Amino acid sequence: IDKDRNKAWNVQIDYKGANKKKPGSFGIYAAYRHIGGGAVIVPTYDCIGIDQKGVEIGFKYTLAENIQWMASYFRGKDMDAAYSRKGNANTIWTRLACFF
Repeated sequence: IDKDRNKAWNVQIDYKGANKKKPGSFGIYAAYRHIGGGAVIVPTYDCIGIDQKGVEIGFKYTLAENIQWMASYFRGKDMDAAYSRKGNANTIWTRLACFF
């Protein structure tokens, strides 16, 4: 494993935040993530996988009390291009969460 794949780090900026008790509240974020395969076993992020690096943007919106919609978009590179086409990585992720 090369030294670039032995590192994992994240920089993220958040604006506001969705409150599950307040319909119409929202939060957005932008992040740069670098998740090297030699540094993690399983990443804890939803939109990026092992051996990927790049930019992720997303939001969380409260549709109704205790119902939130979350969505993220990742665009970056696969650090181990042998397992991917052209080394590009793009992911769209979404979730509807109901809290009880």
